[in-house]
Amino acid sequence: MNRKSVSLTASENIRVPLTRGNAVLVQLKGTGFTGTVDFQSSVDGANWANHPYVQQHTASPSKSVAQISNPSTATTYLITAPVANVRINTSVSAGSVAIVYREVLIEN
Repeated sequence: MNRKSVSLTASENIRVPLTRGNAVLVQLKGTGFTGTVDFQSSVDGANWANHPYVQQHTASPSKSVAQISNPSTATTYLITAPVANVRINTSVSAGSVAIVYREVLIEN
């Protein structure tokens, strides 16, 4: 499952290619970044809604669908499985945000 990396200075929707409906591991790091990030999924590829994720490396990780605002330190999130179509929806007002993502196999 290949790792992809992109740095954004303008708003964009990044489609995440999936092979088997696995989870997606995402790291965000802003540099002077003012904006928001939403993790979204779709069954049909046309109608999108925020998808549950878990922030990694926290004392009490819990699922959320909340919009992520102004990430500045490198933070890792797991977009939970199963998912058919995933996109990372970014809205950039200032600065840039680096996004690194990869599909990860979640075995039962």
